[in-house]
Amino acid sequence: IGPVFRFAIAEIPEVVPELVVSRPEPGEVQPGVTLFDVKLRGRRQPGLVLAVDELGQVVYYMIKPGLVIGFTELKKSGRLTMIRDQPTVRGRRIYEESLDGLMLWRSPGDQGYTTHHDVNGLPDGNVFILLHDWFTDSIGQQRRGDRLVVLDRQTRDELWDWRTQDHYSDTDGVVEDPANWTHGNSVLYHPA
Repeated sequence: IGPVFRFAIAEIPEVVPELVVSRPEPGEVQPGVTLFDVKLRGRRQPGLVLAVDELGQVVYYMIKPGLVIGFTELKKSGRLTMIRDQPTVRGRRIYEESLDGLMLWRSPGDQGYTTHHDVNGLPDGNVFILLHDWFTDSIGQQRRGDRLVVLDRQTRDELWDWRTQDHYSDTDGVVEDPANWTHGNSVLYHPA
């Protein structure tokens, strides 16, 4: 998706689980490297990001002690974007790091600022984020909707936001799980 990166990795530590790969027929494998995060069981397990080649061989790993990492992506800029659970704050922060683990940018970590599933860059360099958004509905019940936010990359100030409860009635439809009244999975910018 971008420039070629060449690197070597150290010996793979024991915390990296053994991978079992089922291989399709030759020619049915997408060429390249597959990047994903691993959620290891147990509170004291580190956050782990892996990349494997077409044969399932680990060609890259990143270990982050004490953090749960999710939704890791390699962006066209060459930065890894990931969402991490914050152990001391109710919420998740977005981190952008270089492939060698240098932290380049992070979102605000204020109480209740809970990023989920997706973050994307905008043409002007700012950041488009999908957040959980807790609110009290018309009958006094706590619900979780979605909130879209554009953050200024430099100041981390909110430049724009959009909330599901401002556009949809909480009395429409049947909600079996108030914690998931709406549950977006992705955000994309369209110039229109």
